[in-house]
Amino acid sequence: MYYTANSNRNIYIPEKFRMYIQDRPFKEFTGQMLAQHDKAYRHLYKGGVILVYGNWEKIKQLYEYIVRKQRDILRGKNRDTSRDKKSRKNKQVDSVQVNHMRYRFALCAQRDTLLADPPQHIPYLFNFAGENNDKNKEECYYIPLYEFLKIKDSLKKQYNIHALQTSLTSHYTVLPPASQKIYTLFQTTLESLLPSMPCDLTVLDMGCGSGILAFIAVYVFGHQLKRIDVTDILPEALASCNYNIDNLNTKNVIDTKKITVLHGGDLFTGIDPGSNYDCILFNPPWTIQRKWSKENKATADYEFVILNAFLSNAGNFLGTHGTILLFYSDHSGQKVMDTVEELIKKYGYTIQNRVKEKIRAKGKVKKWDKCFIYQLTLSEIPAAAP
Repeated sequence: MYYTANSNRNIYIPEKFRMYIQDRPFKEFTGQMLAQHDKAYRHLYKGGVILVYGNWEKIKQLYEYIVRKQRDILRGKNRDTSRDKKSRKNKQVDSVQVNHMRYRFALCAQRDTLLADPPQHIPYLFNFAGENNDKNKEECYYIPLYEFLKIKDSLKKQYNIHALQTSLTSHYTVLPPASQKIYTLFQTTLESLLPSMPCDLTVLDMGCGSGILAFIAVYVFGHQLKRIDVTDILPEALASCNYNIDNLNTKNVIDTKKITVLHGGDLFTGIDPGSNYDCILFNPPWTIQRKWSKENKATADYEFVILNAFLSNAGNFLGTHGTILLFYSDHSGQKVMDTVEELIKKYGYTIQNRVKEKIRAKGKVKKWDKCFIYQLTLSEIPAAAP
């Protein structure tokens, strides 16, 4: 999907923003028009799309004005605030309208740079915007200012990783590397496997997220590691991983040249069919709720669809004496853990070891979750994929 600007330049619309702007009228604001705050706000409020160019400070001033007006809507100014059924319904409509307006105030970007004066740069911006198709990266593309600022803010948050004696970051939709206990447990698990691992070790990090497991694997395996491939279904995760790799390069913490960030896709779809790995790492979604947003995609696997798909295919990419390290949590109860172990056996794997760690639960029902790392080997030909 493209929008043709007044300059006759085609602007690519990333897929995640299309639902907010499709079939809506565009208006372009630049130069002195950036000072026409009321005009811009009225166009947005009526359902239009604003594409802005020019001075960065003036663009931010216009955006801040519109944000204040949106807050007025949510606070109930200029409408009946009585507590009748109609008023409550209006408030719900207003909330949705304001949310959509945020994605209809946008700029153009090219490669990883927002086209403003001065230009605003975030490494891997195109991928952080949810796109994996790098051929469109060379074109001008649409990005809401709200999204740009949200990405920028999320990348400022640093998570200290004791195992690496450094810090990492991640996009706001990517599971943050925040659990020190789990990563320490992972490090000690890898260290226990080191003597049995071959030289020229090859590793796959499935669902890499911020890249934390891959980075610890490089740190532990050291010279014994030949390469580690990382992949994820979320472009934002691959961008987070690349972003962290760049930062690690400047700190000389690990040999990042051994890490290859693949194009990505759903589980093994982005992996060369001829690939074989000595070790596969997978931290799958570990709750059984339905997926409803990118924010919980990293933790939600309704009816074990993802785990079934992984276990049914992983054996095809595992070397003769290969090992899988599978992470899981009892966050959704013991019955879930029983099902996980039944699926492991169903697909022909043997549990060689199982280590666990208690971490404080985020929900209100349980105070603690138990997180497990299963060490699996392939004991027989896996069952066919469902």
